[in-house]
Amino acid sequence: MLALDAADGHRLVVPRSEEASYRRLASLAKGRGLIPDGMQITIAWASRDQSSVTLEPLPEWQTRILAPIPAPGHLHNPSDVTAALSESDSFQVTGGPRERALRLAEALIVAARDHAMSVRTVLNQPLNPSYSYRDAPRRDEIEFAIERDSFRLSFTQQTLKEPHEPTQREIARVQRGFLFPDYDSVPAQQLGLVLGGEGGTFWASSWHDTDEHALEEDLAQILEEIRLRHERRVELRKAEREREIARRQQEDKDRTAAEAEYRKRFIADAMKDQAKNWEEAGRLRRYAAAIRGLAAARADQQRDDALEWAGQVEAEASRIDPLSHAAKPPEVPDPSYGDLSPFMRSRSSFGR
Repeated sequence: MLALDAADGHRLVVPRSEEASYRRLASLAKGRGLIPDGMQITIAWASRDQSSVTLEPLPEWQTRILAPIPAPGHLHNPSDVTAALSESDSFQVTGGPRERALRLAEALIVAARDHAMSVRTVLNQPLNPSYSYRDAPRRDEIEFAIERDSFRLSFTQQTLKEPHEPTQREIARVQRGFLFPDYDSVPAQQLGLVLGGEGGTFWASSWHDTDEHALEEDLAQILEEIRLRHERRVELRKAEREREIARRQQEDKDRTAAEAEYRKRFIADAMKDQAKNWEEAGRLRRYAAAIRGLAAARADQQRDDALEWAGQVEAEASRIDPLSHAAKPPEVPDPSYGDLSPFMRSRSSFGR
């Protein structure tokens, strides 16, 4: 802590190999109350071989004071969502705590709608989506939505085993060879809430009753967790859009440069092809002239065949001779992706 306090920017750069040791030290400092109020120690990647250890202020969301959300004492006029849960056969809270769970749900639903969230029930969902067969355990979920982001909240309730108190009838049946169970399964009084949805975890993903703590104290934090996850999703989408814009801009620059390189290469190749054809046309004309010289020494049909052949050679020379046409740069065709691929600096256009 002294080293962090004295370091420039309260930041130390340490070898990556020592990161685990610094994480233990940071945990120890937190456990002993050595970190100043309103501060935290973060450990992050700095380079391939180094990590940074920084003493910095807590993020604003960790210091924000949340207004408590009171749970109603009774359900006089429940919302549509709470009413649907109360009538559902798959609502996972049973026994005496069921009415309390509905009041907790009502408090969250009303507060969420006051904060411009939409809320609906998603009933009879498989507890494990991978096992959706008919007899699979099921539960009801409450879906909170902000704009395009949705998050689902569900209750949990443990089942306790209590010693079975046999009835007089059960005791009488024992004498006839019948047994009664040693324990009864009873629903626990303590409840839990589990939140699902993308955006990372800020405060928590689940909250539970304890002997010293009741879920009523967590309602504001649960809605805050939903809001924080939504804000993170908005930030991630914005960053993704910015990366996509930057990628497309770079791709456009790369394509423009690739088209220029392609044009240069096409014209250079055309020059070489024309020069090659020009040389070949000259060679053919010299060959035709030699044939004509040979034909002059021959008679009749042999002379006629040789002259005809010389004419064909000269025709081919005229066909391939670029000077027989208007000597000018070639027209460069519009390139395909395949044409541009060798010249592209980024490969995104080609799915690579």
